[in-house]
Amino acid sequence: MSEAFYTIRREETLAIQHSSPQGLTQADASKRLERYGRNTLPESKAPGVVKVFVCQFASPLIYVLVAAAILSVAIREWSDAGFIAAVLLINAIIRYCPGIFRTARLSD
Repeated sequence: MSEAFYTIRREETLAIQHSSPQGLTQADASKRLERYGRNTLPESKAPGVVKVFVCQFASPLIYVLVAAAILSVAIREWSDAGFIAAVLLINAIIRYCPGIFRTARLSD
């Protein structure tokens, strides 16, 4: 079958699928259920709390700030390094809270 089902006539689609306008018989439905299984999506697992927190640091601007903090430590500018680290931590906490609520909703 080289054509998509939406491009061919209804009767042809039904013939290809071995169906009818009334649908499948109970016997055909049972056979297909046994052969193909249930038509369900796999359960997805919500990300963990630690993963949600770590993902708050996945941004190019955050990478620049981390590099600046490391550079500040390297040149012994402790106050600058501490300030940058505090900004990074506060930013992560602020972004983390809605992420946790979203993760909790996904797991329900």
